[in-house]
Order: sequence, then structure tokens, then C-alpha cells
Amino acid sequence: MIFDHDDPVSFLKEQLEQRTKANPSYSLRAFAQRLGLSPGGLSLILASKKRLSPDRAAEVARSLDLGDREAQYFICLNQLNFAKSTSYRSQILEKILELRMEAAPGKNWEKAVLEVDQFKLISEWYGFPCFELITETEGPWPARKIASTLGIAQAEAGVMVECLKRLKLVEEVSDGIFKRVAGTVLVESANPNEALRSYYEGIHKKSATSIRDQGPGEKAVASQVFVADPDDLPKIKKLTDDYLDAVNAVAMNGKNRTVLYQALTNIFKLSPTLTAKKPKPKKPKTQFEEIRKEKTL
Repeated sequence: MIFDHDDPVSFLKEQLEQRTKANPSYSLRAFAQRLGLSPGGLSLILASKKRLSPDRAAEVARSLDLGDREAQYFICLNQLNFAKSTSYRSQILEKILELRMEAAPGKNWEKAVLEVDQFKLISEWYGFPCFELITETEGPWPARKIASTLGIAQAEAGVMVECLKRLKLVEEVSDGIFKRVAGTVLVESANPNEALRSYYEGIHKKSATSIRDQGPGEKAVASQVFVADPDDLPKIKKLTDDYLDAVNAVAMNGKNRTVLYQALTNIFKLSPTLTAKKPKPKKPKTQFEEIRKEKTL
């Protein structure tokens, strides 16, 4: 059912899979022709390397013979990929919840929509900084003060606070004083996702600005280049998680927690797969060599 999807690409993949199972000779080319797309364009869309335009999304919905409610839902899912402001995104999510409730009134859709909303929230780089700022430092935190602290518009700060409250991540105990409700917000995606891309693009832009504008005493910067086995990437990811947990533990125990920082790790490929050098055979070590090594150290 289309209402179980929170992304237009996952629905299109499901449709292609169903058609292929029903008819093994059915191809991506045939599906693209049905949708009015080129095979190359559809391949890029299914790989999340290209987005459907709003007009094309409506045409695709008609091509799939979706009912009015299903077509509206598909179009709304696609609009989320283009929604820049938090307020507009919130309006679309409300419409998604309404359509889901109409389709299956007895099902609890609230949790699913909140998960999507949380996920989309991070596409604004200042979402989590705002969350930390108003719950971990002394207030009050009116929108005007949040905006000046983070360097964003007052309207953006106000909408973000309302979104955090709506998601039950924070609670406003008095005017401008907030209490953290959620301990940790973890968002993961095994597949390419536009919201995560947008979030990290925003953070990397802030990082680039800090390299240029902040002195050595204001930041901690390090870099390491290495050749590695791609199969070891899960171990490397685990190390980065451990590192961030350790950094957070140090920060939480600080005696003068008065500055908001952003930690960022980004281990990425610099090359395609290369031919590795064969390891040189190790020659037996003599006792003299071991002693000499110890003295050198």
C-alpha cells in the first residue's frame, strides 16, 4: 500500500518489483515508458541521484492509475524533497497524516509521521544545534536570542522551536525555558537520502567557514589519509561512533559549558578501487635486531 511509504522512490521501486515478479520479462525500460520517463532518467531517480519535479510527479501518479487520495499522497511525498522551510515541510506532513488517516482510520499513523518529520528536521543544519542550545544552556531562549546566537532568521528560530515541541523533543516549562524530553535523537539511513545530504552539506559549509574565520584556540582540526580494505569500513564506522561518544562524555562533564560546538567526522573515498601492493615477506628477526629496536625506541 502506498500509504506505508514515506518516500516516492521506495514506492516506485516496489511498483517495479511487483511488475517484474508478475511478468519476468518486464523491464525497467518498459516501466520508464509507462511513466513517461527515459530509462536513464528513471535509473537515476531510483538510485536517488535525481529527483522528480513536482509537475512530473503528478504525471507519474496519473500513469500509475492511482486514485485521487493515493495520487495526492504520492505528490505530497515528492514535495517533501523540495520543501526548504520547516513551516512548509510541517504543512505537507500534516496533509500526509490526514491522507493516511482517511485511508486507514483504525491504524495509528502518528508515530510514522513523526519519524518522517524528525528525519526531515535534520535537513536544516540548525535543527540539532537549536535543540542543544535551548536545553543544555541557561535560558530564557526567545526566538530572537536563538536567531542571534546561531546566525539565522528569527522566523526560522521560532518555527524550529515549535517543530521541536511538536515532536515532543523539548517541553517549554515556562516562557523561553525548555526541558529536554528526548535523551538522544538518532537518525540513520542505509540508502542515499536527500534530507541527510542537505543536512551534511549545511554542516560542511559551516565547517568551511570555521576553517577560515576561527583561530587555533577556537577549534580542533585534524586529518588523516590512509589506504584501507573497504571490508573494514564497518569497523572504522564503529571507531568514529566511539570517538563521538567519548567527545560527548568529556563535554558533558565540563565545568563551564558556555559555548556550542559541532563535532564532524567524514571518512570518504579519494580513489576508486586500486591494486594493493603485495606485502613483503618478513625476514626472521635476530636477537640483535630486537635489542637494537628497543634501544632506538
